[in-house]
Amino acid sequence: MEYVGTRWYKCDFHIHTMSSECYAEKNTYEEWMEEVYKKGLNCIAVTDHNDYRAIDTVREIGQKKGITVFPGVEVTCDTSKIHMLILFDVDKTQENVRDFLNRLDIDSGLIGKSIGTSQSVFDVCKLAKEKGALVIAAHIDEPASISEMAPQQLQKLLNEDYVDAVQVVNSMEWEAYAITKDKQKLFDTFKKKYGPSVDEKTIETWRKTYEKVLKARIPMIAASDNPSEAGSTRHGLWGIGRRFTWIKMDKNPSLESVRQAFLSTDVRVCIDTDSDTIPERIPELWIKSLTITDTTINPQNRAISLDFNPQLNCVIGGRGSGKSSVVRTLTGGLQLADRSTETIQAEQDNYYKRVKTDSKTGESLGILKDKSQIVIEMVRNNGLYKVVVSNIKSSKDQVRRIYRYNDEEQDWIEIEDNFLEFMKAQVYTQKEIFEIAKDSEALLKIIDQEIEETATLKAKCVKAFDEVIRKKKEIHEYELLCSGEEMLKTEIRDLDDQITLFKKSGISDQIEAVQNFSNEEAEINRIKLLLSEYETKLTNAVNSVPSLELKIEMDKCSKELAGVYDVISQKVGDELNKVFLAIAEIKNIQESIDVFLTDSEWIKKKNDTQVAFDKVKSDLEEKNIEVTKLGELMNLKTEKEQQLLQIGEVKKKLKTANGELRRLVKQYEQQLIVLRNAREGFVSNVLGDDDNVQIKFIPAANRESFEKEIKELIGKDGVRVNEDIQKLEEIVFGKKGIDEYRNIIRQIRTDQELKESFSATFKKAIRELDTDKFYRLEELIPNDELVVSYKPEGGKKYVPLSTASAGQKTTAILTFILAYGNVPLILDQPEDDLDNKLVYELVVKRLKIAKRNRQIIVITHNANIPVNGDAEYITSMDSDSVSVKKKYEGTLDQAEIRSEICDVMEGSEFAFSMRAHKYHLQVAKE
Repeated sequence: MEYVGTRWYKCDFHIHTMSSECYAEKNTYEEWMEEVYKKGLNCIAVTDHNDYRAIDTVREIGQKKGITVFPGVEVTCDTSKIHMLILFDVDKTQENVRDFLNRLDIDSGLIGKSIGTSQSVFDVCKLAKEKGALVIAAHIDEPASISEMAPQQLQKLLNEDYVDAVQVVNSMEWEAYAITKDKQKLFDTFKKKYGPSVDEKTIETWRKTYEKVLKARIPMIAASDNPSEAGSTRHGLWGIGRRFTWIKMDKNPSLESVRQAFLSTDVRVCIDTDSDTIPERIPELWIKSLTITDTTINPQNRAISLDFNPQLNCVIGGRGSGKSSVVRTLTGGLQLADRSTETIQAEQDNYYKRVKTDSKTGESLGILKDKSQIVIEMVRNNGLYKVVVSNIKSSKDQVRRIYRYNDEEQDWIEIEDNFLEFMKAQVYTQKEIFEIAKDSEALLKIIDQEIEETATLKAKCVKAFDEVIRKKKEIHEYELLCSGEEMLKTEIRDLDDQITLFKKSGISDQIEAVQNFSNEEAEINRIKLLLSEYETKLTNAVNSVPSLELKIEMDKCSKELAGVYDVISQKVGDELNKVFLAIAEIKNIQESIDVFLTDSEWIKKKNDTQVAFDKVKSDLEEKNIEVTKLGELMNLKTEKEQQLLQIGEVKKKLKTANGELRRLVKQYEQQLIVLRNAREGFVSNVLGDDDNVQIKFIPAANRESFEKEIKELIGKDGVRVNEDIQKLEEIVFGKKGIDEYRNIIRQIRTDQELKESFSATFKKAIRELDTDKFYRLEELIPNDELVVSYKPEGGKKYVPLSTASAGQKTTAILTFILAYGNVPLILDQPEDDLDNKLVYELVVKRLKIAKRNRQIIVITHNANIPVNGDAEYITSMDSDSVSVKKKYEGTLDQAEIRSEICDVMEGSEFAFSMRAHKYHLQVAKE
């Protein structure tokens, strides 16, 4: 995917051609360049020994293959034969290199040979700098290098800006030694590599040279010196690109690109042993361009168009140049409207809407017109997409269409608009960052948005809490049912007392006897009913059978047989008559039961029992005791005892429910811990080993959220209510704790006497809550408190943000924001609360790290950010234009961009130089 700004190039800046006398093979230049191409090199430097003759030919072939060729030469200096690589700009020719060699008194007899010139290393470096070339000390940890210089001379060379970089050969060995400090192992490694002729003293000299270069902070590169084979001192195709360096440079590499890369070696130079592939991957999602047309900020209705690099972009310009308009328009177009604070959201909404005049202030609000259009090109997974926004009334009322570029058809194809959900970015202004620093809830909101499982974990917390409330309501119902238990027991005792009076009179025995006869009589009646029903069923059954007609057909049988038939018919008729007689007899039996009983012993005992009952009853009535009430009392007691049994069952359920409630409460608390652990894990991964910012989660300690939730539940606010809630806060967050808070809430609910005084409004509101809200109030657990602390660079103690300065607050939050994420991050003047020292030491440091993983667009007027942050692309807005207009765009490798930064951000080169002189600082000249 093509893009603007700097990018990585695979470079080999120490390669010899057939012009060097020690080149071992007979290759053509085409074969030589084909090997360069095969090794995947993007940039090379032709550095023959004291020679220039291959430069133009190699460059011409390189242009055809898309390979940048830097004219160069490896100069052998003075009698020590120290090798120095001199690189010239890409527009120079072999004639320029020849002139340089002539100035060094390298005559034709030394061309192509590794023979020392009469000039010293210092003379060669000075002349190279005069010619605008770069100087690289060749293979500093091998023979014929600056390691052979006297210590004082070497120190001078490194400290006084003679060399721009050095070529290191054995970086892995030196790094291993720095860890193990095992000299014998180091000596054995080098002797194995270079042979026994390399003594320990030489190895020690190379090591000390390497360490001096490290201390002097001279950039290090790797290069091949293209040996013809492994271990050979002669040159050939085999070694081309075997060692190389990744260098980040402008789209059109130049010597200035290399120089700028060396100045920012930590982010723009990477040797092959650190990474054999491009050091930084292009992020999966990044903004490629923004085009704004027909708005109130457009210059003479011309489109405003900005391009962006996948990594760090800086939009610079003086105050009022419209830098922030870029952010706000991009925010609206991408519908990034869910800002962390209401104030920031309101500002964004007032900007991104149809233009109108505020009736109260007379201020013009909004930049959008009827035909305004915003086009945002984005790259996702290396596919190019275009978001076209039109008919814009606000961020929530606009038409957004998305298109994907089809490479085969070379055209834009509209796709489903739900794909817009993938086109996300993060946006923060300086003011927003400061507000987040003051509001832990706002920071927590940001954290939760970045944790994929947060929504699920929060839903589980809500569900677990709802289960607690549901179970409490169930327990409440059980408690209501159980509340009459003591009253029931009292009533049963009273009924027992009354029934006892009856039992003492003997009536109960008589009633029981009468009842027994009554039950037996009921049984006799049941039998009579069964017989009656049976007789009816038999009658109906017989009547339902058709009449039997037995007629003989005389023409089919003889007279003798007819006589037999008559006998049969007579007998059948007789039997049928018996059936009817039997049914009639059953009826007679049923009707005669009473007759059987009239003279029976049973009826005599029944009558005697009734007489005895009537006598006892008469005696009780004389004492004003109603005999009929005993049955009622007995039935009522039975009913009450049944209710008591039911309460017993409810009490068992209540006990089980209370156990379940304890389990559900623990389950809810565990869900809160799981959510907290997810947040803590995210923060820990984000901050890593950063020792400037500390974020802790204090369980159930957030007063603001606690107060807010109480007000929402009771539906009340005001001075007195606030005072009441503050009293509860002192209890909850003090020594008494949440249990005492719940006791007070229950006491208020039941109108009990309280130690603390609360307003009538507050108490009434709690008493009038429905059961659901009351239990939610009772079981309320405060949210976790997010405590952010900041430790200044070099400081020993962490300072809570509540007591930190504005700059420290901003730095802490900005540090966190820059530490995570992979979607584009847009920062609008984040440095406004920071001094230059904080910007340089912290913000720039983290920008360099963050841009490795995500695209960053920074609107800024602080030079530290684009310069020391080494922005991949810089856009300068025109401060002199009445509308938003782009003035310059490019990279730090371009002179006009560096000049613009100096003019806009430093107040001009003169002002910058004057300040430097005032501070007694030396300013390096290019």
